[in-house]
Amino acid sequence: VGTLALFAGQLLGIAWILEVVADVPKTQGVIAGALVTTLYFAAGGLLSSAIVNIIEVAVILAGFIIACPYVMNFTGGIEGITAKINNASYFHFFGMGSPAIIGYIVMLVPSFFISPGLIGKVFAAKNESAIRWGTALNGLVQLVFAVIPVIIGIACFAEFPGLSRADLALPTAMKNMMPFWAASLALAGIFAAEVSTADTVLYMLAGSLVNDLYRRFVNPKISDSKLLWSSRITSLVCGILGVFLALRLESIISALTIFYSLMSVSLSAPLVFGLF
Repeated sequence: VGTLALFAGQLLGIAWILEVVADVPKTQGVIAGALVTTLYFAAGGLLSSAIVNIIEVAVILAGFIIACPYVMNFTGGIEGITAKINNASYFHFFGMGSPAIIGYIVMLVPSFFISPGLIGKVFAAKNESAIRWGTALNGLVQLVFAVIPVIIGIACFAEFPGLSRADLALPTAMKNMMPFWAASLALAGIFAAEVSTADTVLYMLAGSLVNDLYRRFVNPKISDSKLLWSSRITSLVCGILGVFLALRLESIISALTIFYSLMSVSLSAPLVFGLF
């Protein structure tokens, strides 16, 4: 359920992008995102996901690196942002309240230690060198990706404080605060980030349900060809379930909270004991 909620959150992200850019209603946006992600993953599995993710990383980095200077120039830099927000607590580490910050740390940090999406790709690596270099480079890319969208989001809050949904901040900033060509590339970066995470979640669902549960406990003698088809069917079914869940959830944050809360509650204790 938690992993399905995470998949639904990515579909919501795709839907909000399409809504801001092309006025596509939420339902059609969610269905379009599910079709694109589910079909290519069900057809090509982890290999197609890895190849597509390489392209997506290039698009993401190019889009956000180009977007940041335009956004900062639009708002007048750090001075312009602080003047427009005019709230010192917004820039303080505990500005949203120490319980909330500590809660996010407790909820998120253990989940990334034991994320099935990351661990599964490590198991699929060609050799130890690929694991070391891939993990290190992934960490650097994730660090850049963690910082730049936050800067853009703060700038958007300064310029458009009355947004109806916080989910619309990044698409709104890129649509209104930079030239069309740069906005197109930046929006493609956000779209690529959502699709990249969505196919990883499908891998988590298919791997856990088919390989870890069905093959291990129900049918240990299943052939590789039947296992492959079972994974494809499971991916399609999870894609459909993700659409229904996305249409019922109100925001991306609510979807992520469900996933990471369940991950932390169920796996934090084993993680701590394992480290010791």
